Amino acid sequence: MRIRFFLASVVTFSSGTLFAQFPEFKAKEPRQLPPGFGQKSQLQQPFAGPQITLQAPPLGMTEHKTSLLKPDVKLPQKEQSIRVEGSALFARRQNDNWQIWAGSILVREFGKHQTEADEMVRVMRELRPTEWVSIGTGIEYGLTKGEAFIPTFEPKNSTAFDLKSVRAENIRGAWVLRDDTTLLLNFGINRGYAEQAAAVAQRYGFNRIGWVGETTPLMNFFFAMPESAQSRPGGLAAAIKSQSQTDLVRTGIELGGQGFVGERVVIDVKKCETRKEKGEYVLAHGTEVLAKFGQSEWSARDALRVVQDMKATEFCRFNADVTFFLINGEAPTKVPFAMQSKRFDPERLQIRPASNGQFALYDSGSRQIFGPFTTEAEAEQLAKLVKHYKFDQSCQQGLSSRGGLKYLAKQDDPRSRGATR
Repeated sequence: MRIRFFLASVVTFSSGTLFAQFPEFKAKEPRQLPPGFGQKSQLQQPFAGPQITLQAPPLGMTEHKTSLLKPDVKLPQKEQSIRVEGSALFARRQNDNWQIWAGSILVREFGKHQTEADEMVRVMRELRPTEWVSIGTGIEYGLTKGEAFIPTFEPKNSTAFDLKSVRAENIRGAWVLRDDTTLLLNFGINRGYAEQAAAVAQRYGFNRIGWVGETTPLMNFFFAMPESAQSRPGGLAAAIKSQSQTDLVRTGIELGGQGFVGERVVIDVKKCETRKEKGEYVLAHGTEVLAKFGQSEWSARDALRVVQDMKATEFCRFNADVTFFLINGEAPTKVPFAMQSKRFDPERLQIRPASNGQFALYDSGSRQIFGPFTTEAEAEQLAKLVKHYKFDQSCQQGLSSRGGLKYLAKQDDPRSRGATR
């Protein structure tokens, strides 16, 4: 009897405790839920990754502004894209080289620049890309299900441009992206890239260019903002706007009033560096790769010392095989002792047929100095360039015949001739 009374007391006590904690169990009418309960929060959840917090779009701004897309604008080239997922983006260090990954896909390499890699991850996560597209090495952009995503913030470094007047234009031998007031990007000899960039901006409604890297941009990217948003001036934007058509950092190589060939890039040797890109060591100046060295890091470092000791101010590329440096517009006259070099007389170069209907430049004997070239006109252009600068040596730093630093020089000081090979 006592046991039954005890059990009944326990059950009564437990039931009372349960209903005291959860009174809805005995409520006859459904409890009214707070407003908005059970609905999707307006705040965007942060993506995976350290110190990344993404906020909701401002009131009245939707995640996708479909009116930006203009399908009637046709792209000259097929887009070179990779599939990515914004939440899977992260930066990591591998062999002293900072890289951006999207899951198992390598998106971009930043060499020793951790700050810029982290900043770009933050920007890319905010852009919510489902695919990432590159136009050469000039500019990149993200698309979200085929459209431009409007971010909730404007990147640290950016400049606005006018979509109505943006276009590709040739200025002093270089193809640039510009609008009516600003020179935006310089693609050098790559007309196709400049025209693709203009069409991409118009098709997707990109009206901003952002970049990472304070003194030398390491990466440029398109993005879109509402027309009412104010762009942030400074850095590269101010530098771009201050350039005149006669003071571009990238132009064609002028041949003494005979027109332009190849491309010329103004460089600062203090900003040149060695880094690893796509599995090989390179000598680079910002986004400009001056030479590639495969797996030989020491060859890349030796080449960096050569360029710094030379105090070069301009890097010129006639084609993929013929490059050279200038020092305030003049040809370099010193060749390091360890540098491989081939001497020739610029005044005695001759254009002769080569194999497969091509052409090459030969010295007075039968030794081929440059080439082969697809057309005789290309061979003639190089012959004029060599004579214009009085080059008489072809130099190479690096053991690979396909890679290394290659440049032309002239050795007109008899006292230093013994220091060359």
